[in-house]
Amino acid sequence: MIIAVAINPRASFGGARHTGDAVVAFFRAAGARVIVLRKASYDRLAAAVGEALDSGCDALVVVGGDGMVHLGINALAGLGVPYGTVPLGIVPSGTGNDMARALGLPLNAQRPPVNGSWRHCTMAGA
Repeated sequence: MIIAVAINPRASFGGARHTGDAVVAFFRAAGARVIVLRKASYDRLAAAVGEALDSGCDALVVVGGDGMVHLGINALAGLGVPYGTVPLGIVPSGTGNDMARALGLPLNAQRPPVNGSWRHCTMAGA
């Protein structure tokens, strides 16, 4: 399995900068091939996420706050592939984490949740 992990190193004003590394280590220890995406700007990160999705990664995980969740949702919505083909994982490490709270995801997790912390959400287009 190939997992693209998009990391916002400035999440929580830099206070959560090690969370992304922990997520990458977790997936690698589980046997996944991980593409680490960490860029200096949102636009560059969005472009790198698009390239990773175009290359055929099996899942996208975003590490950060609400902006990262939006980046992931927008990238997946723009794929033009059948719904549900590429799952989005959210590891909340931002300041507010409003989307993660609304979804009932655990906040400040030290590693990605497994066994029971998954939520199925439908994306709708306007």
